[in-house]
This record gives sequence, C-alpha cells and structure tokens, in this order.
Amino acid sequence: MNFKINNRYLLTFGVIILCMVTFSDLKAQAQVNEKAEAKAFVKKFYDWYVPLSNKPIDRKNPVSPIAVLKQRPEYFDEPLRKAFLDDAAAQAKYPGELVGLDFDPFLDANDNVLGYKLGNVKQVGNKFQIEVSVGDHIIAEVMKAGGSWKFTNFFYPNNKQYTLLQVLASLRNGREKMKPNK
Repeated sequence: MNFKINNRYLLTFGVIILCMVTFSDLKAQAQVNEKAEAKAFVKKFYDWYVPLSNKPIDRKNPVSPIAVLKQRPEYFDEPLRKAFLDDAAAQAKYPGELVGLDFDPFLDANDNVLGYKLGNVKQVGNKFQIEVSVGDHIIAEVMKAGGSWKFTNFFYPNNKQYTLLQVLASLRNGREKMKPNK
C-alpha cells in the first residue's frame, strides 16, 4: 500500500500536537503557582497570628476566632466564618459554662507556641491542604475564591482525623439539647 500524506493534514496535526504540549505545560505551571500562592497565604496568616496569640491575655480584647474574624474576615470562607460566629453566639448564651471551643483552632493548642513551620502542600480538588507544625501537627485547608485565598477548614490528624468544622458541628449539636442560662 502506498499512502500519500497531504502537507495540509501534516501541518494541522503538528499544530494540534504543539497546542496540546503548550497547554498541558501551562496547566502544570498554573498548579505549581497556585500551590506556592496557597502556601504563601497560610504563611502570611501564621506570621501575623502566632505573635498575636502569644501576647498576654487582654480581657477586653482576647485572642479568639471572633477577634481574628473581626481583624481578618476576608481570610475565611462563609461556612467556616458562620460556624465561628454561631459558636461565639452560643457561648454568650451560657455565661460561666464552656459550651464552645476550648482550644486555639489555628494552633490546636491551649498554650503559647514559639513558632511554626510549613510543610507539604497537597491539592485536593480545588482546595489546597498545607501542613503546619506548631508544637502539634495541623493541616490548614485553603481555596481561591473571587481572586482571594480563604481558609475553608483545619484538620487535626493527631486527633482521630477531626476537622474544625466537625468539632464546631459537634459542639452545636450538643448545645441544641441544652437550655440557656438566664
């Protein structure tokens, strides 16, 4: 058999191959850039937050998720922000009782930490999970929304794989069975 290859088909095939190689490289580069951006966002937060969390307790302005939300609301996606606000509102209904978070959710600690170290970055769908070592090991999950990075959750792998959203939901479910103090 004798096949004739038309130059037009050969050129078209070459252009298609070139485009596939170019666009696959651009997508890979975009993923690398997004990983670096996600890690830089988490670093920016912890560079600000760790020194803040180590300040002496000020009863008028304690460091809490709500204080963080007031200063950096744009850092948190809507479900996480709402869960924090619901937790704080519920705690206000039960003065003298602990019905909300009793640990620092960004450090997974109750005590001061000297510093932190960022580790691996893993992409899961459109979110990135960044390892953070702050005495204990946590994973900060972030995603890009509307051109800005936002925290979507925090994972506590040393605590049976609980996440912050799971902890807040569990606290909410427990409070639903209680009657507020007056």
